[in-house]
Parts: sequence; C-alpha cells; structure tokens
Amino acid sequence: MHISVVLRFIGDLLKRVDESVVISDVCDIIYEHSENHFSVFIDYVRNQQYQEKTYSRLMESNRDFSLVMRRLESSPLCKHLPFTSFMLLPFQRITRIKILIQELIQISNKLEFDKLKAIPIVSKTRYLEKQGELQELCKRGSLFSSRNKCIPVYMFLFNDLLILTKKKSGCPDRFVVIDHAHRSLVQVQTTENNLGPRLDHCFCLTLLENHRGNTYACSSAVLFILCVSQYVAKQADELSLEPSDVFNMLRKTSEGWYEGMRLSDGKKGWFPAENTSEVTTDHQRRRNVREKERLSVTRV
Repeated sequence: MHISVVLRFIGDLLKRVDESVVISDVCDIIYEHSENHFSVFIDYVRNQQYQEKTYSRLMESNRDFSLVMRRLESSPLCKHLPFTSFMLLPFQRITRIKILIQELIQISNKLEFDKLKAIPIVSKTRYLEKQGELQELCKRGSLFSSRNKCIPVYMFLFNDLLILTKKKSGCPDRFVVIDHAHRSLVQVQTTENNLGPRLDHCFCLTLLENHRGNTYACSSAVLFILCVSQYVAKQADELSLEPSDVFNMLRKTSEGWYEGMRLSDGKKGWFPAENTSEVTTDHQRRRNVREKERLSVTRV
C-alpha cells in the first residue's frame, strides 16, 4: 500500500519539475499528500515498535517462521540485509522527504547566471555530489617581481555537470555562475607543490569545453565536422577523406573548402565542404573534444 502512495507522491513532484526548470513551489504538493494520502505512513510509524516486538517474538517462538525468514534474508535480492532493515525503509523514506525537498529548492534558488545563459539545474537524473570553496591561484606582478594571489571560487559538482561560481557580494548564500561544463569535459591533473607551505593539495582543473564552447587553449568555438563521402586529395596541401573521419575545422573559404585537422592522426589539410557535415549532437561533440585533447597531449 505504501509503495503506491510513494510512487504517486514522486510522480506529482516530477510533473512539477517537467513544468518548469525553475520550481516556484512544491509545498502545495507536500501538503495535499500529507493531508490525504500519508495516513498509511502515520499508522506504520505509530505501530513500528509493536511490529518489531512481534517480529522478534515470532523469530524466537516459531521455528518455521524463523527458517523462512533466514532463507529470504540469504537471497541475493535482499543483499544479505536483515528483514528489520526493510521494516525501517518506509519510516526512513518519509523522514527524508523534508531533507530532499529542501536541497532541491536550495540548489535551484541559490544560483544566479547573470550574464551567462541560464541552464536547467533540476533534472530527473541529476544530483549534487559535492560543493565547496576552492582557491584559484593567479600570478600577479610587475616587471621586477611577481606574487601569487588566491581568488575564492565556489564549486557545485553534480554527477553530470560542474558549475563554478563566486559568492555574490552582500549575499553570502547566493552565487553568481562564472562558468560551467559537462562533467565528461572536466580534466583534473595533479601538480607539483612548489608554491610554498601554505598551498597544499594543489591541482590543475581544466575545462576542455566551457559554456561558450571554448577549450582551455582556444579563444574561439571548436567546430567538428564529419566526413560523409570519400575524397581523394589532388594537391599537396589537401587531405584525402574516408567516411566517418572526424576533423577539427580550422578555417573555411567562401569557395566551399575547409582546412581541418583529422583527430585520428593529427594531419592537417584542405578538403571540400560538400564531402562533410557538421557534428551537432552534444554527445559526439564531447567525445571529439576529449579525443582532440588526448591527441594534443600525445604529440607533446
């Protein structure tokens, strides 16, 4: 019975998420369900102590009951957990609702995109893994001296997204988004700590492609193109094409020619645009960006 109640409650919450990425209110949903559907939880929680005592008594006095329960607990479906842990699940679930709803509302309300194009934060499959403050190390100085300066950056790390922010002046609980990237395009590398004893746990964080489509080494958007038909090079500065070859486009002419770098081997050259098509899917673009980065590291 309580399973259908939970599914109905979660279903109404998901409908609210689908209506708008900015959730204005969920209190009406919680109130409606608590008033009309949560009585089953109230009875369950009220009788929990009685249920545990009854279960313990049956395990001690009824041998057949005890054998059946032990056999069920040993099943892989139960993951070797005792039956009492499953008895607690409804109680734990109802007490978590407040925590989950509070976190959902806080995340959707504390971020401001300001000059950046807003992206949806609330998603059926997205969840927050870690958040906290980091120090971005910047070198500042003059012709005769230089010094390191630490700038605070607040990070929100989701299972599929990294958002970098700075705290809003005068509002410590609100954050202005300064950059974001899909998690598959975030690269972290260790770095030697030769910057002094006060700078422990240093690492290099690279966004292979940020919200503008820029990579860490480029100032313009990265455009990938896919070969759709074969082409045989006719000049020394041209590239032969094979279907499924992927290129990072470097330049194009008004006559319909592209200069590009083939990701598989790093070779550069010219080829006709009519033999290619632009890569538009996000998944394919992210894979191409990672391949481009891998190739550049290999050549170095």
